[in-house]
Amino acid sequence: MKHIFIVNPLAGKGRDPDVFHRQVEEAFLAEGLEYIFFVTAKENEAITIAQTMAQDYPEESLRFYACGGDGTANEVLQGIYGRDNCQLAIVPHGSGNDFLKNFENSHLFSDLSAQIAGEPIKVDILTANEYYALNLINIGMDGDTGFYKKKFQGLPGISGAMAYNLALVYCFFQRYGIMAEIEVDGKLVLSPKGYVLTAFGNGTTYGGGYRATPEAIIDDGIIDVCLCRLVSRLTILRYLPIFKKGLHVGHPGLEDIFYYGKHQRIRFKSDQELHICLDGEFFDAKEVKIGIEKSALNFLLPQGVKKKE
Repeated sequence: MKHIFIVNPLAGKGRDPDVFHRQVEEAFLAEGLEYIFFVTAKENEAITIAQTMAQDYPEESLRFYACGGDGTANEVLQGIYGRDNCQLAIVPHGSGNDFLKNFENSHLFSDLSAQIAGEPIKVDILTANEYYALNLINIGMDGDTGFYKKKFQGLPGISGAMAYNLALVYCFFQRYGIMAEIEVDGKLVLSPKGYVLTAFGNGTTYGGGYRATPEAIIDDGIIDVCLCRLVSRLTILRYLPIFKKGLHVGHPGLEDIFYYGKHQRIRFKSDQELHICLDGEFFDAKEVKIGIEKSALNFLLPQGVKKKE
């Protein structure tokens, strides 16, 4: 098996890749294993590296260690999707790493020895037009928040969680609400006034801790759909803490605000270009077809980590 590290040095607030390289060298030397180490220098370079390595070694088992945040893992996913000889491992260097919140003992994702001794499991993958997502797809104020988070994250002294909250405040006072036609499993979900946010989850959490789809399961072949209908800004502020904790599902009195359901295909159509957020990465579109591919990825569980039930 080839062990391939793809490191984003700008994830979170930045981490010295030379220091991390020495840690990898020590861990792999102790196991008598070889590895390949890449450091990305620009956006989407992880896609190219993963894609090139997968194409160069089509018959060999490849384990890709995405060292960064959710966006870095998403880039590696774009590069290896559909190749059964490839595994995706995540070494959390980002500010959120929200997909790892679907697992118990998630601190072991930072343990290189546990990573080396780990075994892959099959997890589902979300599709959005020609793109893929491991964790969540979101459109609306939450998608715009993720888009602007990157701008705030570059400011001195701004952590990932703080950047998300600043971006949320910024978007809160910009364009508020989107008009869209949303179809789930062939049936229209109607909100004449529009939506504040929409989330389509394979995992439970995004934005550094917001549990938009708290009942999602990463290997059940189902998309958890959360739609927040357009209400006033004061109403959103009132219920945002409940939404963040994932308590909006089945909450008394919130049925008229939140729609929550489990589906396998969604068609999202708007008259305006929208930011489509996939695990913190983006593309713009007016129409999106969202689906789920069951057991489509070999995802590495470090030794001692297990999926939450």
